[in-house]
Amino acid sequence: MQFSKRLVATLCLTVVAGVWIALGHGRGMPSPTVPWTPAEVVTPQTLAKEIAGPKSKRPMVVCVGFEFLYRGAHVLGATYKGPAMNPGGLQELRAWAHSIPKNTPVVIYCGCCPMDRCPNVRPAFKALRAAGLSHLHVLEIPHNFNDDWVQKGYPTQKNP
Repeated sequence: MQFSKRLVATLCLTVVAGVWIALGHGRGMPSPTVPWTPAEVVTPQTLAKEIAGPKSKRPMVVCVGFEFLYRGAHVLGATYKGPAMNPGGLQELRAWAHSIPKNTPVVIYCGCCPMDRCPNVRPAFKALRAAGLSHLHVLEIPHNFNDDWVQKGYPTQKNP
């Protein structure tokens, strides 16, 4: 029996969401404290314009989610440094943050689920802020990366 990549990705997201809900972070539960301000949230439209602009003005875009999602599709030019919910992912993210200038514009995202329930974005943002990054933003993902970025036709890359 063969399964499509979309079906496999949907099943994986369902499992991840189920675990997240079982841990008490699902609907009906209060969302964890948001560590960023509204000014530190960037919309997909804005980020798409920024990465289409001059290279010298593009932010560094970092996926802090699950590797299988990054490989399936990610923001054009994004690097992978996750998942931030795991100690190993956070350690990799912190090491990377200490290797770049503190005033580097950085946008992080996950996209596994709505960002108000995401297990990766908050720890990543907190770690990067603690590492001293001063131009840090988070990509607004109200539903998931597929619906809020890929299906809207924003610049996307896929890895085998």
